[in-house]
Amino acid sequence: MKTKWCSRCTKSKNINQFSKDKRQKDGLCYICKTCRKHARKNQPKSSQPVNYNRSHKNQNKCITCGKIICDISTYCRKCSRILLQTDEKRQRDQMVVDLFTKDKMFVKDIVKIVNLSSCRVNQILNKSNLYATHHQYSYDDSIWNQKCNHKYYLLGLFAADGTVAKNRNSKFIELTLNQRDRVLLDDIRKIFKTDKPLFLGKDNCLRFTLFSNKSYDYLVSYGITPKKSLSLEIIKNIPDKYLLSFLHGVYDGDGSISKNTNKAADILLACTASEKFATQLKKMYKTCGFNVKQYYVNKPQANTLYNIKLCGRQGLYVLSQMYAQTDLFLPRKYVRFIKHARLTQDESMMELAHTIKQRSTCIRWKVGCVITDESRMNITSVGYNGQAKGEPNHCSSIFSGQCGCIHAETNALIKNNNNGTILYCTGMPCEQCAKLIVNAGIKKVFYDETYRYSYALGLFNRSKINCRQLNRIKYQWKLKINDTKIKQ
Repeated sequence: MKTKWCSRCTKSKNINQFSKDKRQKDGLCYICKTCRKHARKNQPKSSQPVNYNRSHKNQNKCITCGKIICDISTYCRKCSRILLQTDEKRQRDQMVVDLFTKDKMFVKDIVKIVNLSSCRVNQILNKSNLYATHHQYSYDDSIWNQKCNHKYYLLGLFAADGTVAKNRNSKFIELTLNQRDRVLLDDIRKIFKTDKPLFLGKDNCLRFTLFSNKSYDYLVSYGITPKKSLSLEIIKNIPDKYLLSFLHGVYDGDGSISKNTNKAADILLACTASEKFATQLKKMYKTCGFNVKQYYVNKPQANTLYNIKLCGRQGLYVLSQMYAQTDLFLPRKYVRFIKHARLTQDESMMELAHTIKQRSTCIRWKVGCVITDESRMNITSVGYNGQAKGEPNHCSSIFSGQCGCIHAETNALIKNNNNGTILYCTGMPCEQCAKLIVNAGIKKVFYDETYRYSYALGLFNRSKINCRQLNRIKYQWKLKINDTKIKQ
């Protein structure tokens, strides 16, 4: 059973022995029901006047009504409040001060001993010109002395979405993110080598707080000051080598990516209320070789927002260069980037067919073919155009129709064994290959380059086979994006 300490009889009793609605207004301890009844019996009657000895040295004042009561009385008749005697209060306050100064205890430990609230303990310490210290967690803020991508990524992240503040006795930096972004906060904790846990707020957001004077002063030296939303401006120059890392941190803090159409992406690289900071970001992107666009949005009864945008393939290419600089990133936004920048399953199989066609020995036209099942995860057969087994690896003639090479579709269908249902070919099938595809039970056909005759399209339409052109030029830009590597 839970117990509490009575401030009058100084005994530890069951919690049921206390009145829940009779807590002292000044933050003092509970008084048990037995002491309360005894005080009510000894209270002066309304007909008898109360003698207030104002010349007494030790006078007490009721916090509720403001009446001055001498030490002899511990009960205020006007507001019906039982008060501690002055000597007891002095002893308790001195005990709090001694525990804090001599024993060097923290507030949370003092609260358990004196049975007071943390707010009341802080009030007692402030009266003695002492300020409470929080639990001291270990950390290492030497990251600010290094020149690396991680440092400038954190600088951009705190500039866009961080908090830099100080209170009466300490300076701290803070970063609040959604619970889905816990991976990034854990990585930041590892960079600072701190054992301070993440705090879960009422809005279900995780908060990372670091009480470090060095970190605070370093961010302020760059212009990241408290209440920076409208006046943010980077004072110091950032090396060109680390500009993309800084811009990546700004994007993870205030940027977003959304699907505008079926073929393009609307990418918001930054959104800020500071016009100077927006101008600086535009110059940084120009230094990196990207021409971004700046827009401003006027909202009624709100501050003007300045947006930095770059849509389509150029925007995705900029993001790919950012992700190539450092392994720190916001997982939620990286998943959206991958949806737009990664090759689809059909594009991957078509690219594989283009790789296989390099085995062809035909001089006139090299063609590759890949057949997969419906899941597109199992390749049943592959083929490329060339001579028969044992024949010389060259064309029989240079004239059209007299090449003598077996077509890629035919070579793939021979090894298929009726297992695959989706065919990818770098060129449109000819008339004979189209007939073989229909009889083989193929349901879908994807081709890249067109053939001089379009007989196959009409045959596929009559046979209810889904045929679609998958042009390599339209997705070839994704190969450059996915070819980037992370720079340590």
